[in-house]
Amino acid sequence: MKRIKRKLFMILMVLALVISVLVACGSKKESETQSTGSSSVSYDSAMSESAEEYYAEAPDYDEKGLSDNSSSQFAGNLENQKVIKTGYYYIETLAYEESIQTIRDIVEQFNGYVSNSEESGYGINNREWYTRNAYFIVRVPALSYTAFTEALEDAGQIVNGRDSEQDVTSQFIDVEARLKTLKVQEERLLAILVEADDLQYIIELEKALADVRYQIESYESTMRNLEDRIAYSTVEIRLQEVIEETDLTPAPRTFGERITQGFKQSIDNISDFFVDLTVFLLTASPYLVIIAIVVIFVLTAVVKRLRRDGEKKE
Repeated sequence: MKRIKRKLFMILMVLALVISVLVACGSKKESETQSTGSSSVSYDSAMSESAEEYYAEAPDYDEKGLSDNSSSQFAGNLENQKVIKTGYYYIETLAYEESIQTIRDIVEQFNGYVSNSEESGYGINNREWYTRNAYFIVRVPALSYTAFTEALEDAGQIVNGRDSEQDVTSQFIDVEARLKTLKVQEERLLAILVEADDLQYIIELEKALADVRYQIESYESTMRNLEDRIAYSTVEIRLQEVIEETDLTPAPRTFGERITQGFKQSIDNISDFFVDLTVFLLTASPYLVIIAIVVIFVLTAVVKRLRRDGEKKE
């Protein structure tokens, strides 16, 4: 009996030890789960708060791509209007080299710079009349745009001029608001990352932070591009060397104006004909002299042959 009691006592002790170990392990797992769960909740809540603030401050776009927020700000702040100015000018010149220098002097005068330039052609003094042309892309301060384009008249005759303005106020305000919101979100993620102690939690935070920073860099690039195009206007200039400038006289409207212009045009055509004929005769004179000598030689030979034939018949 004593042996049986001892065996039962030992079995009970072993069971009690096993149960205590299992209870301890279960409580530890529960505490770890609660700790991890609280970290996930804090991370998710931080991210949701940042997201809510982002979408709350970010403007809503309508079908035309404009936001109500930016439209209202633009309407109330017309003095802060953001405009991109561009222009295109086609200029004719009789003095090509002088016009090139004039354009460069005007650009320097208005504190601008030439971002791209091209030149082609041989020139009217190079045996044949291959006229030259040049193409410039000029950046000038937006405040000097009007004065700069007016000064281009000194470079030659402006045959075609085109100015355009693009209002980017709403886009500028939208990008600015998104940048502000993203930077707030970045600060919150950094603050949470400092206090984080779980590896998986830290990895998720770093991924979210990298995504936010990528968006910040993208919007900052867009902002820099907008600010540059707003501050400096772009003007395309095409300079063409000509022998005679294009007549920019307005088209006649009345009967008398049509007769007058038609008569003047006829006189000009006749004058151009004789001028072209004189130029042709002078430039082709060496060939014409050779041709004349050949013709005279042939005619002389033919006349002599005819005389000989006539004398033989007699």
